[in-house]
This record gives sequence, structure tokens and C-alpha cells, in this order.
Amino acid sequence: MPSLRILLILTLLAVVLAACSGTFAEPYPEVPPTVRGVVASVRHSATASGLLVEPVGDACGLQAVADAYTRVSRRLRSGRLAPATVGEVEEGDTVEVYVDGPLQAMCPREGHAAAIVIVPPRGRT
Repeated sequence: MPSLRILLILTLLAVVLAACSGTFAEPYPEVPPTVRGVVASVRHSATASGLLVEPVGDACGLQAVADAYTRVSRRLRSGRLAPATVGEVEEGDTVEVYVDGPLQAMCPREGHAAAIVIVPPRGRT
């Protein structure tokens, strides 16, 4: 009986440690992001945030709306994703934005951000 308790405790400990590891491998769509570029501006309100993302070499950027349903993460140097918040996104950050639903055909394009990945700057650790 004591060995069963020890096995149960070790199993629970392994589950807790895995849950608290600080990274996750939440899958993103198999398609490339809608846009990958530099955040030109960020606006926050009580219910949502607006991000203007300007991709390199693209005439039109993306005005993305991020709300409580938007998944935000930060890509680590290891390639893994760590949880983040939209409040961590700053002007000058490079981001990948995945848009769900239709894109408005205007310049900049507009859409709802289903997911935002903050990409580490090159050359930094």
C-alpha cells in the first residue's frame, strides 16, 4: 500500500511540474501567419487592443483587433512558446499575427487576431 501512495504522489508531482513549466506547445494553424511584421502602433481599451503591423515590403499593413479570445504568446530562442499578454506587445516588436474571419479589403487591411506571437529580435538572447 505505501508503494501505491508513493507512485500516486510521484505521478501527481510530475503532472504539476509539467503544468508549471512556463512554456506550452499550443499548435497554431498549419498555414503561415496572415502577416509577420513590425508593430507600428498599439492602442489599448477596456475591451480590446488595436495593433497596426507593418510588414517589410508590403504596401498595406494590418490593423488587428486583439480581445479576450486572442491567444498571445512569445517565441523563445528554443522555438517553444511561452504565454504572454497583449499588454506585453510594444511598438517596434516583431510579431506574427493569425487572423480568423474575413479581412477588410482596405489599406491597411483589418481583421480580428486569433493569435499573436511575439518574435524575439535577431541578435539578442
